[in-house]
Amino acid sequence: MKNVPFDFVKNNMASGGGISCLTSELLERNSAAGGGENEEYDIKAVASIILAAGAGTTTASLKSFILAMALYPEAQKKAQTEIDRVIGRNRLPNFEDQDSLVYVEALVREVMRWHPALPTAIPHATSEDDIYEGYFIPKGTTVLGSIWGITRDESIYPNADTFIPERFIKPDGGLNDDVMNVAFGFGRRKCAGLHMARSTVWISIVSMLATFDIARAKDAAGNEIECSTDYTEGMSGHPVPFECTITPRSHAVGLLQETLQK
Repeated sequence: MKNVPFDFVKNNMASGGGISCLTSELLERNSAAGGGENEEYDIKAVASIILAAGAGTTTASLKSFILAMALYPEAQKKAQTEIDRVIGRNRLPNFEDQDSLVYVEALVREVMRWHPALPTAIPHATSEDDIYEGYFIPKGTTVLGSIWGITRDESIYPNADTFIPERFIKPDGGLNDDVMNVAFGFGRRKCAGLHMARSTVWISIVSMLATFDIARAKDAAGNEIECSTDYTEGMSGHPVPFECTITPRSHAVGLLQETLQK
């Protein structure tokens, strides 16, 4: 995980191939500054920790998004309608559009609430003796904060098992203050890459909504195949394999070709 991707980038740079990425940009800066192997080791460490911390959790969120769109087509349609109205069909969304896409933002928050990527967060430890609601917790106790329990609190999120992006939209049409940061943990062990992770999930989801239709798969007789809603167990929860169809929207083929050419 540390060496193979790093060496791949270095070899591509040496041969004049490949595309710009975090590792290549840091290596170019290091070379221009006259840095040596120690700095290269730091670059390798930075790149590998981003991969280790972000790959599994980000893919878990995106898989949950695809599952949700197959199960709740009405939410997908509302998001696509908003994208088409605000942006049109002649370009892909970008981060400058984020504040204008209220329903899309609500949908992204609901993805993180509906199935948080880290249901039990990162383990913490008490730094001193504590008493919480009558329970004595000695110093040094390992504590797991239940993000799953927080995001399933029916007093805050009614019908918590149901995918409802509207729960994050106020009656006046704006977004409420619940930005779902709890999905990234809390305290000193909160995800250090929170902003990068949120941005990655948002741009991935809005791009897929703009260009693809996601639906349940059908069998040979044309009947919809039920999607499994089971998840793997462990620190990071992923949907178990499920069947669905992902097809380009009518305007998307030319748009995608144009984007790839750029």
